[in-house]
Amino acid sequence: RLTEHPALEFNASFSPYGGQIAFVSEKDGNQDLYTIRDDGTGLTRLTTEAALDDHPAWSPDGKQIAFASTRRAANKTPGQAWTAVFVMNSDGSGARCLSPAGAADYSPAWSPKGEWIALASGSGKAGGTDLYVMRPDGSERRLVVANGGWPSFSADGESLYFHSQREAKWGIWRVNLDGSGLERITPVEIEGYTPRVSADGRWLAAALVRGSH
Repeated sequence: RLTEHPALEFNASFSPYGGQIAFVSEKDGNQDLYTIRDDGTGLTRLTTEAALDDHPAWSPDGKQIAFASTRRAANKTPGQAWTAVFVMNSDGSGARCLSPAGAADYSPAWSPKGEWIALASGSGKAGGTDLYVMRPDGSERRLVVANGGWPSFSADGESLYFHSQREAKWGIWRVNLDGSGLERITPVEIEGYTPRVSADGRWLAAALVRGSH
């Protein structure tokens, strides 16, 4: 165990070269991002905005962290989400928004070479997001596939794994970055969520539920 505070702490992510972990914690009364060494030392708070910060994702060189945040001014449409994707230096400095005005973006993921950031964009309700990719400066944003969330790049950076309720049950799916080759990875009788691909591409981790719930 690395942390001892009774607050909620979740969505941990190892730095590319190991040694450090970025995660979300409510230990200081707000949902902020922190880093800690893998031996439990060096706890550092990265964000201090009066907003909800979530889903830290390291760049491949370990110099930047992409994350989702509500710190941008709220959309004017009642009930519309306003979460946006930001990128900051790994020490918490230089945060900048990548999401265009009016977009509600979530769950950023870096490509293995750092040339793309994948994200889910939409209402924020279950099944209400689509997958996009964009450059790390927010340019060249484009739709990859509709109806998907929680993207994770393949080891070669040429495709995305994601969860989706395209059929009766949620499952893990794969699609090429050009939108072709859509296929379900998990069996139809098993529900799958929150996929993560290992750096060498040999393993796919996901939350799996057999049967209805």
